[in-house]
Amino acid sequence: MAYGATSSAPTVLVTSSTSFLGAHTVLELVRRGYLVKAGVPSVALARQFLKQHPACAPALEWTILPSLTSPRAVEEAVRDVDYVIHVCAPFAMEYEDPMDVLLPAVEGTHALLAAAARQPRVKHVVLTSSLGAVLDPSRGLAPGITYTPSSWNPATWESALAASDSVELHLASKTLTERSAWDFLSTFNPSFALTTFCPPVILGPPAQPLADLSPQSLGESVGQAWQILSGAYDPLPPTRFPLFVDVRDLARMEVAALGRPETMGRRFLAVGGEFSNSQITALVRLQYPSEPRLPRTPPTKPGRHSRVDVINTEAVFGTEWTSLAQSVRDMAEVLFSRERELRKEEKGRVWWSRTTGGRTSPDDTDRLEITHVEGMMTVEVA
Repeated sequence: MAYGATSSAPTVLVTSSTSFLGAHTVLELVRRGYLVKAGVPSVALARQFLKQHPACAPALEWTILPSLTSPRAVEEAVRDVDYVIHVCAPFAMEYEDPMDVLLPAVEGTHALLAAAARQPRVKHVVLTSSLGAVLDPSRGLAPGITYTPSSWNPATWESALAASDSVELHLASKTLTERSAWDFLSTFNPSFALTTFCPPVILGPPAQPLADLSPQSLGESVGQAWQILSGAYDPLPPTRFPLFVDVRDLARMEVAALGRPETMGRRFLAVGGEFSNSQITALVRLQYPSEPRLPRTPPTKPGRHSRVDVINTEAVFGTEWTSLAQSVRDMAEVLFSRERELRKEEKGRVWWSRTTGGRTSPDDTDRLEITHVEGMMTVEVA
């Protein structure tokens, strides 16, 4: 991949740049010639990203962003940037208090927008919301209903606090976060414009550093897909949300939106197609016919469900969407390859431990990269 950023290129802050969507967003920005200020929670993750994508290094500046509720870190992150792409949105399957999910999402986004409003250089903020902020969960799959950019999940703070499970809470969190972002613009009238994207399940090949194959490392959508492919479910769970978009398509659109007047102040629904869990396993079985962990459930199409109107999205960004087959094949290739690598790494650690009596293995490459990363990193931890 060729990269061509120059010192005069616009600079884009990407929050959570080593997440599933964040990593693809960084790669797309660099490919298009932008400079990237990449928000990461730790130096270690920045180092791992550069080790995986060394050609990006000349276009990257790093800023430590452990949390959007860390005021000094957020102020530093938005300084000297032209655009912001906010992709940070953790999905918590387990929590003690719903407020532990709601407050970081809503207040963190508000803090980011407030900090951006204090920087006259920031011209445009792109926010990743969710199709869950569009759909009405009480209607189920809602066959016969068509959702449009003007549709909203009716979630409130009261209903979010009474959510029956983590998925309902997550959808409410995305709804309240996006609503608060639009409310911020109407209340404070900042100098920047806002654009939001509402994707469903996001599939495709991970590009972020993967210390393991947990949902925390992979992202929730791919993490659930990996659990299916690695045999964690028998029988297959029902397909709760049968719409998807490929991560590369979403990253491409969010980057393409930057600075374009026709995208400002608008909400885009980003749906590439439909899927079922059995279709995913059938596609991967064709790719890996000898993989014994794949469920043998015959492929079935999703049941009847609501329609999502993407006419406005396609009018601005084009009608080319990555197919389910391509998205799943590319995803499976990365996942099974990384699993093999992790097994080799574990064998290497066991061998080294037995050979040296448990001393930590030296890694000259990492030591060199620490110097490289820290030399161009903005470190501002509240």
